[in-house]
Amino acid sequence: MKRSLIILLFLGMAMGLAANTLFLYSYELLEGETQSFSTSINEGMMEELFETPYIAYDNVAQNNSEAFDPAMDLNDFLVMAKTGGAHYFLAVNSVSHENELNEGAGELDSEIHYFLYNAKTSELLGAGRLLKRIVFEKKTQMEKAFVEIGHELVHTVMDFFPGD
Repeated sequence: MKRSLIILLFLGMAMGLAANTLFLYSYELLEGETQSFSTSINEGMMEELFETPYIAYDNVAQNNSEAFDPAMDLNDFLVMAKTGGAHYFLAVNSVSHENELNEGAGELDSEIHYFLYNAKTSELLGAGRLLKRIVFEKKTQMEKAFVEIGHELVHTVMDFFPGD
């Protein structure tokens, strides 16, 4: 009896994990340099995706050789998403340039391209571009603004998801 109860518990948990999965691939450049693994836009997207009905996992580019051109074929990444069992694939490419105004203050211009695919069928569900200008007094405000861009990006992309 005890064994049956444990098996039923695990089956119940497994059925609850049958949610759709999203593979997020992001590439961020700031002044021509690839950002570290814990990039701010990616961090903001993962925070916001946690609040959605999707189970998200990510892969962040570590060097310029892993970059993608927004116009290029994303087939290799789609295969990676499909192989990993994802239902959806979101590719994000962010390029930012900083203009220092005075000590610690400045402006940051960012261009973010995003592509949402059905990973199973390779159908493009939605794509777009966000242009953002951030004015900051301190560098810490810039990092926080990047996280907020990640949040906004998830809200924008959620409009493309089919009603699962």
